[in-house]
Amino acid sequence: MNESKPLRGRVARVPDHVTSGDGSSDLDFRAIAMTLRRRIWTILLITAMAVTFAVYRLSVATPLYTSDAVVALDSRKTNVVDLDSVVAGVQSDFSSVQLQAKIIGSRTLFERVVKALDLTNDPEFNPSLAASDDVGIVRKVIGSVRLAIAALLPAPASDAPASPSPEEAARQTMITAVDILAAKVKVVTDDWAPVFTISVQTQSAAKSALIANTVAEKYILDQLESKFAATEQATLWLSDRVAELKVRLETSEARLADYTAGSSVLSEEALEAENRQIKELRDRVARGRAQLDGLSGNRAEIEALLASGQAVEAARLIQDPSQALASRLQRIANLARPYPAEHVEPIAALVQLELDRAAQRADEAAQNLPLLERTIADLEARREAKSADLIRLRELERETEATRTLYEYFLQRMNEISVQQGLQEADARVLSSAVVRSAPTSPNKMATLLLAIVGGGVFAVLYALTSEFLTTRIRTRDDIARITGIPVIAEVPLASARGRKRLVNSLTQQPGSRFAEAIGNLHATLMLSNVDSPPQVVMFNSAVPGDGKSSLSVSFAIMAARTKRKAILIECDLRRPVMKEFFGDPAQKDGATHGLISYLGGEAQLEDAIHHDAQSGIDVMFAERTRNYTMDVFSSEAFARLISELRNYYDFIILDTPPVLVVPDARVIASHADATVFAIRWNVSTREVLRSALQLYNHADLSVTGIVMNQINPKKLARYGYGYYSYRSIDKYYGVR
Repeated sequence: MNESKPLRGRVARVPDHVTSGDGSSDLDFRAIAMTLRRRIWTILLITAMAVTFAVYRLSVATPLYTSDAVVALDSRKTNVVDLDSVVAGVQSDFSSVQLQAKIIGSRTLFERVVKALDLTNDPEFNPSLAASDDVGIVRKVIGSVRLAIAALLPAPASDAPASPSPEEAARQTMITAVDILAAKVKVVTDDWAPVFTISVQTQSAAKSALIANTVAEKYILDQLESKFAATEQATLWLSDRVAELKVRLETSEARLADYTAGSSVLSEEALEAENRQIKELRDRVARGRAQLDGLSGNRAEIEALLASGQAVEAARLIQDPSQALASRLQRIANLARPYPAEHVEPIAALVQLELDRAAQRADEAAQNLPLLERTIADLEARREAKSADLIRLRELERETEATRTLYEYFLQRMNEISVQQGLQEADARVLSSAVVRSAPTSPNKMATLLLAIVGGGVFAVLYALTSEFLTTRIRTRDDIARITGIPVIAEVPLASARGRKRLVNSLTQQPGSRFAEAIGNLHATLMLSNVDSPPQVVMFNSAVPGDGKSSLSVSFAIMAARTKRKAILIECDLRRPVMKEFFGDPAQKDGATHGLISYLGGEAQLEDAIHHDAQSGIDVMFAERTRNYTMDVFSSEAFARLISELRNYYDFIILDTPPVLVVPDARVIASHADATVFAIRWNVSTREVLRSALQLYNHADLSVTGIVMNQINPKKLARYGYGYYSYRSIDKYYGVR
């Protein structure tokens, strides 16, 4: 036998398209297209379900009919008199238009429509009148569930009476009808003109048109009633004001007449004449006092000048001299001094005469001044009294005039409103009345089906893409490369034979099957990994049970036997041995009962522990249950000696080991292996499980030679863009359909 040294994790170089995986998150349109291709039946199924549901809804949906009535605001009026301050027309600005739209959609207006059309007796607006047969199955079920829950729950304490009064029941029915009507009426405003479109959708075309026209009529009637109410209220208010102002005017006129009769002042001209008289008297008193003051100030000086013979100087001090004295003074004005006696003596006589006259005037003025002052005081007192009377008279006149003006204004407005009350016009008019349409507007079958197809298709595509890109299942070589960087050395399809015993028969009887070719590919890859020193001890392992590592180890051993190489299969899974299901129980065949544990425990010789399978041509060492800790078994020197001894007799030693995430045995056994083949189950194993399993190998400083994607569905794998050509070619070559 050829001796060879162990090779730790050495494999042949694999193509870049297998091992490359940069983990880029860029959008891959090819991957999206492939995903949609793989999920085409899911997409079609979801879309078909959406269309089926839409068809069902269309078949059970009640047809609805829509009618539109168009109303326009018209602010142009033909009023006989101007009443803008009393009943202003509706403006056409945005806020006013929106306000009118709210009025049309108000509950008050809808309640009038309900009363006018007696909608409380219509089953569509009064659900209590609807027949029980018309209630859908779903609603019946929901109603039954609600009743059952209500029966189980305790009744809440309430002060309300058990049954409502007829008035309350009627009111509740009205509220329900108004709510339903509000949901069926839609008011749409135009963006460029003060126009409203009143749309009504009901189960009857005639009913929709009738309700739309009634809403428009009630809206216009509401405007007229609002104006009539406003004018009536204004008339009542103005009537009260006119009556009140009339009484006030009559009272003011009577007071003015009485005051005019008792006043002595007839006009402002008479008061002005008295003012002029008082002014003249004051001037006379002022002049008299000035004369007295002037005479008393110059008289002593004049007399002193006369006594000293200076008559001319004394004459010049005389105020307002007489004509004779003035002429004398004019004559001597140009004479040189001393003045002649014929001129001086007459001047002295005239001065003395002036002094005597001034004294006489002073005496008269002194006697008249007190009389003038008393006269002035009397006149001023009368003037003050007359001024007060005149002011009061003017106040009464203004008050009377203001009351008369206000009375006449309100009287005129009251007459105008009384005339206009019968000439009111609405601020809106119906541009287009609603008509009865024969075709229902809802449900729109074409739009519903189109929406179901598009919506269902979009949802199906999103579901397919989301489920595909969010899944953690391993489906392609790139998935493994992105996680581990370890190459995929084989892709093994599902075996056509069902059952472990049939698998052995299939490999021996159908060596050209896809499964056999895949195992051959695995065998060739391991052999070519190192041509000079190929691996001799090959360990098969997986993360969890069910990944098919036992089937791979058996198949690899049979494939090695087919290549004329001597192979032995050692079952190392002591907790869950399965090799007897592949090769049968040796105790039943030849009565042998020894296996791996018997040999390691020294209870049997090596040739007694090894059983030869004639059908497959390989030797098998079956596992045996033991009470010892299994990891101690594989870390023992006896197991190491067994592997070393078998290397001398066999070309391949295949180790079927327990899952690495379940027990630690595989990590101990891996130290004796030249190559470790890790099996994952295609479209079942997850990235997290694979990553966790490989981390255990890394922590133990062990390497995995390669990964085998096991139990692949070739047709489904082809949808991922892998294996399509190769598997189709094999099937065609061997005539497999």
